[in-house]
Amino acid sequence: MASALPRHEDGALPQLDDAADASVTHLDYPEPEPLVRQLRNDVTSTRTRLGRRWKRPSVYWVLPLAALRLLVEAMQAAPIIEIFTRMACQVHRPDLGIGHVRYPDWRDDPLPQPAPVTWFRVQTLPVIDLTFDNSTTPPTRGDECAKDPVVQQAVASIITVLGTIAGLLTTVTAAWWGQRSDIWGRTFVLAVSTVASLARDGNIVLAAYFSPQLPGKSYWWLLPGTIVIGFLGGASGNAALQAYLADCTEPGTRAAIFAINTGISWGGVALAPLIGAALIRWSGDLLSVFYVSLVANAFVLIMFIFLVPESLTSRVREENKAKRRSVFLPRRKDNARGRDWNLSVVGAVYFLVSIGTGYALFLMQLGQRLWGWDSEMTGYWLSLIGICRAVYLLGAFPLIIRVFKPKRPAVALAGPETQLQRDSVTDTDSIASSDNAAKETPVPWFDLTVTQVVLVIETIVYILVFFAATPKQWIISTMGIALGGSLSPSLMSLALAISPGGDKEVGSLFGAFSVLLSLGDDVIGQLITGALFTATVSKFPRAILIFSAVLHGLPFLLLFLIRLPARGVLRATS
Repeated sequence: MASALPRHEDGALPQLDDAADASVTHLDYPEPEPLVRQLRNDVTSTRTRLGRRWKRPSVYWVLPLAALRLLVEAMQAAPIIEIFTRMACQVHRPDLGIGHVRYPDWRDDPLPQPAPVTWFRVQTLPVIDLTFDNSTTPPTRGDECAKDPVVQQAVASIITVLGTIAGLLTTVTAAWWGQRSDIWGRTFVLAVSTVASLARDGNIVLAAYFSPQLPGKSYWWLLPGTIVIGFLGGASGNAALQAYLADCTEPGTRAAIFAINTGISWGGVALAPLIGAALIRWSGDLLSVFYVSLVANAFVLIMFIFLVPESLTSRVREENKAKRRSVFLPRRKDNARGRDWNLSVVGAVYFLVSIGTGYALFLMQLGQRLWGWDSEMTGYWLSLIGICRAVYLLGAFPLIIRVFKPKRPAVALAGPETQLQRDSVTDTDSIASSDNAAKETPVPWFDLTVTQVVLVIETIVYILVFFAATPKQWIISTMGIALGGSLSPSLMSLALAISPGGDKEVGSLFGAFSVLLSLGDDVIGQLITGALFTATVSKFPRAILIFSAVLHGLPFLLLFLIRLPARGVLRATS
């Protein structure tokens, strides 16, 4: 009986302190140390996982930062042209006395400036329309610079040379940087791209500020920043951004996320000129937008280095180091004869569509020729298309994807063992691996169908634009071009869904897409569409619309070459 009673370590029975406690059995059990320690560890693990939620990769980390970078970059569009013009004027028209590049024309021009009212209208009974035009105002020095043919030729040369160098360097390096994002991480490549933007902005500020003291033609001192952005930035940053979004998004909703990112871009492009113009008017300095850009990019760089969590685990990055392959080349199928040509077909489709994107400037010129529009009316028309595209990509298209995407199949609930195993996970890489493993099975049939529908709509839109007989019909039909903004997100989502490498080669895939876009849009597309428009503008100016319709109809047919498992087979075997 005594052996059944609990004992202290010395083997003595516990003593009762008072006779009143004699009726109470006083059992002094030893503390179950292992169990208590395990319970404490479970609580600590749960708190750690809940506390680190904000450190997990998410689209909400990168979308605001990408929007900020795009906004400050789009703010530079108008002032950079004026800076080019004034730098060229300093070199080729020194007689005009452009003393400093950084000041707008209305600030450093000695000529008296009238009130910014060009006309007004007085109406009485009967209606009398009196319009007074102050066009007799003497031209400013900036106006003379802008109209000088030698200066304009120099500006055209600057734009062409800088754009060509950046495009060629991007074509050469984009795929390599895409692979680096698979090996070194998305945030590393995004940080490098931000450093390139800082170098370019700093180069513009220094070259413009010290342009009178620079030897030779001062505008060629803008080349260093262009070379840096070609090697380190440009498409590489965009590819890493798309890869980060893909890492944090379920396969069924990737097209919607890509569309939202594109819609934010269009919204930024619409707002940036207004913000930039107001900033220049308030500060009286053309370089003010570049100062803001430097501060914004410095903030983004700090975020990418210290705060934004990496979306790839260290294990996946180590596995990607051993992979060296071309993305769009056909690959041998597992346990089957022949090769997998699906990604090759998607690459060909994206390349053809990229060639068609080079028509934008010529479409503007065609509208001016057909309807006699001036630059103001053309600007209103472009703004309308941009607003329609932003609204469609930010609202309508994601809603369509959400409604029609395949529903997630039912899954078995985790048992106690699985729950205990999940609770014991505290390492960040393990958490990210668990999240990646929980993603939906890819649904290539849905992405393929969405891409085909968008291509059909694009083809129909260009046919309607071709038959537009009035300016009103032209405006309404060209608003349909906004629907084409979802084509690139759909193609990227389709490529990810059918990629044999899956999510492990996202960076390489988007890097290859960047190469195709640069070749198709910046190089081959400009040459083909420019030559076609020049040859047909006098006799058949709408030929470019037929060409655009063909470039969207042919990819629709090519997509039928993609071979996918029968519907339902992929889910059943996953």
